Amino acid sequence: MDTTPPPEPSATREAEPPRGAAVLPRAAAASPRATPGKGAFARKIASVPPAAGPPERYEAMKTIGTGVFGTVDLVRDNDIARVVARKRLKPEWRQGETLLRFVDEIKVIGQLEHPGIVPIHDVGIDDQGYFFVMKYVEGDTLAQLISRLKAGDPEVVARHSHEARTAIFLQVLDAIGFAHEKGIVHRDLKPENIIVGRHGEVMIMDWGLARRLDPGRPPPRPAAEDPAPASTLGLPATERSPLVRDSVLPAPVVLVDAHGDPRLTATRDGEVIGTPAYMSPEQARGRHDQIDARSDLYSLAAVFYELLALDHYLTPKATSQHMLVGVISEEPLAATAIHHRHGVPPEYTFFLRRGLSKDPAGRFQSAAEMARALREIRDGHIAVQCPCTGLKAAGNRWFDFIDAHPVGALTTAVLTGGCTLYGAYALAQRLLALLAG
Repeated sequence: MDTTPPPEPSATREAEPPRGAAVLPRAAAASPRATPGKGAFARKIASVPPAAGPPERYEAMKTIGTGVFGTVDLVRDNDIARVVARKRLKPEWRQGETLLRFVDEIKVIGQLEHPGIVPIHDVGIDDQGYFFVMKYVEGDTLAQLISRLKAGDPEVVARHSHEARTAIFLQVLDAIGFAHEKGIVHRDLKPENIIVGRHGEVMIMDWGLARRLDPGRPPPRPAAEDPAPASTLGLPATERSPLVRDSVLPAPVVLVDAHGDPRLTATRDGEVIGTPAYMSPEQARGRHDQIDARSDLYSLAAVFYELLALDHYLTPKATSQHMLVGVISEEPLAATAIHHRHGVPPEYTFFLRRGLSKDPAGRFQSAAEMARALREIRDGHIAVQCPCTGLKAAGNRWFDFIDAHPVGALTTAVLTGGCTLYGAYALAQRLLALLAG
C-alpha cells in the first residue's frame, strides 16, 4: 500500500519543460535512496540540484549543411554522449506548405528503416522552431568523391576502380528499391544526397522532396500524349528544340543559386521542383502525374554516369533553365563515344544509355531490374551489343570455361595451337615449293 503523503495544498505544480528538451529525474539527486550508478549520464543526474531546470540536451557544434529550406548542424547529444545531426527549417520557411513538407519528411524517414537510409533519432520544438535529429554519418558524399577522382587523388583513384564504384551504386539501388516498395519516391537524388561512410556504408540523405505515390492511380501516360505546351522557359525560338516546343515546361523560380553552378540550382514553383541536372524529363516538364519510381531511376542513372565518367551526361549549360531544356531534349553521348571519351568500359555505356532513356518505358522498370543488370555486368555476363562487348563476352566465356574445366581448356589450347602451327608450316612449305618451281 502506498503510504506517500499527498502534496501540501500550497505546493505549486512544476512547469513542464518545452517539447524536445530532455527530462531528467531530479528526484534522483534529491533522494538519499537514489543510486544512479557510474558514467557521465549518471553523474549528470546526480549533479542536478532539485530546483534547477533540465540541462540543454543538444549542444550545437557547427553548421555542416545549408539548403534552400533548412540547415543541418552538428550537435552533441548530452544525454547519451554522442554526436548527431540536427535539421531545422530556416526562419522564413517555418510556416505554411514548407512546414507541412518538413513534417512529411520526418514521417517519410520514420517509415524507411533500412541500412541505406539515414535514420531519425528524435523530433522536437524549441524557441527556434521545429527540428529533427538524425544519425551523423562521417564520410564523403558522392559529389566529394567525384571531385577527388576528377582531381586525380592517388589514394582515392586506387581505392575506387569501376568495380568499386559499381559496388557503391548497387547499395544505393538497394536502398531506393526499399523506398519504392514502400510507395515513396525521393525526387531529389543527386551526388550531394548520397554519402559513403568511413566504414563503407552507403546512405541516401535529404528526403525533403519525397512523395508518397497514390497506389490507386492509373499508370502514367506516355509523353506523346502530353497536351499542348504551357511554357518554353521564355527562350528564343532558335534555342528551342522541336521536343521542347512540344513539352509542358513551366518556368521555374530560382530560389538558391549554388555558387553559380546551374546544375545544382534548386528550383521550385508549384510545378517544377528539384535539382535540374538530375531530374527526369517528366519531372523537368512539371508533370507530377508521370513521376514514379522510374523517375528516381533516371536520376540515379545520371548520378552513375557522373561517377563513372567524372563528367555530367549533358554538355555544359549556362543557366538552370537551359539545363532543364537539355534534360528534356538533349540525348546523352552515344555508347561508343562515352567509352572513347571518358574511358568507361563499353558494357557500362549501354547500361547508362538505357537508364537515361527519355521515355520511361525504355528505362529500367524497377531498382531490382537495374541492380540485376548491373550485377550481370559486374559478374562478366555481358550482352553482345557492339564489337567491343562481343569480344569481351567471348573472352569472359573462355575464362569461365578455363575456371570450370582447366584440363579440358589446356587440351583445347594445345590442340588449337598445334593445328595452327601445322597449318602455318604447311602453308609455308607450299609457298616455298611454288617459289622453287
